[in-house]
Amino acid sequence: MVLCVSNVLWSPAGLADDGTPTEPYPELEVTDGWYRLRAVVDAPLERAIRRGKIRVGRKIAVASARLVSERKEPAEILEAYDSMTLRLSGNSCNLAPWHARLGFVKTPFVATLDKLTSDGGNVTLMDLEVIKAYPIAYIEFIQRDGEMDREGPWCEKEEARHHRNWEIRRAVEEEKLQNELQKKITLYERYAIRAQLHAGGYRIHEWEGAPDNIADLYEALEDRENASKFIETLDRGDAAWLAEHIRTENERLEENMREEVEKQLESICPPRTVKSFRVVLMRDARWAKRQPLRTVQVTVWDVLSLTFEEGGRPGHFAPGQQFLVSNLMPSQPGAWMGVEPDAVVYLTARRDARWTPVKRPTPSPAAYSRP
Repeated sequence: MVLCVSNVLWSPAGLADDGTPTEPYPELEVTDGWYRLRAVVDAPLERAIRRGKIRVGRKIAVASARLVSERKEPAEILEAYDSMTLRLSGNSCNLAPWHARLGFVKTPFVATLDKLTSDGGNVTLMDLEVIKAYPIAYIEFIQRDGEMDREGPWCEKEEARHHRNWEIRRAVEEEKLQNELQKKITLYERYAIRAQLHAGGYRIHEWEGAPDNIADLYEALEDRENASKFIETLDRGDAAWLAEHIRTENERLEENMREEVEKQLESICPPRTVKSFRVVLMRDARWAKRQPLRTVQVTVWDVLSLTFEEGGRPGHFAPGQQFLVSNLMPSQPGAWMGVEPDAVVYLTARRDARWTPVKRPTPSPAAYSRP
């Protein structure tokens, strides 16, 4: 939307905790021609206010503004002045011409690279053309000691090798777990036979119910060196019920062996968390007065989930492609270069970024005819 600055409010000067003086900080009051609201600004907008670029009477085109409220419940706009503010970001604001109509507009303005700052927050919309696409790379995220570590980046060939090694290891561990469970079932079947022999001709009646300590009796069999001796110490009734309980547990293990193996594999050889990304070198495809000097390296995460045409290759970018890209965030702030020839800045596509291909108009045959 387009808003007009109706006032610039300055906080009073004060002292920091260490006794150093603090400068007054600006806050805007903006209006859509009907209502007014306070607006909190970030560092780039503050600099523009101090330079006089943004002042009372100026119109600004605003996108991706956030409404910050001190109240939990909604409020009428006329009552919201003291409890709600708009939070503006410099990369999603632009000076609007004096004749711009206030209020909502159909589409946000398109930002250009020379106007962006590394501390200006989200970039709502850009019109970019691909210069070069670097190869797709991969990073693996691994949980170690409660912290998430990164390994990589590596190329597609290396990622295929890492994934193949993981599959081999997982298959080996899976087979090992299956063998261990099968051995346990076989061993416990022997325990059941021994318990039944010890019970003699004792017959159990389900209506009587298993002993209250049947789970403890079953757990005692985990001491495999003394399991046979332990069974001999049971009375005939407990031995009969233990044999029945063992066979019930064995049936459950056989039925749920796949789930049991998968559950143990989660900790022994957990699924890999791998993200693909691609760095795309791009330039502005739209500008007003002069062609911007900067180019941008855009990092696109989960790039293999992107397909721009039916049957197209996932994550494929080709030189000359043009996109309307929404929701980009500055990255590597220390590496940003000024507005100068061959300067490069760095952006990352957010999860909610959208890439809309722009088809260039085909020149008519008359454009190639001789005068």
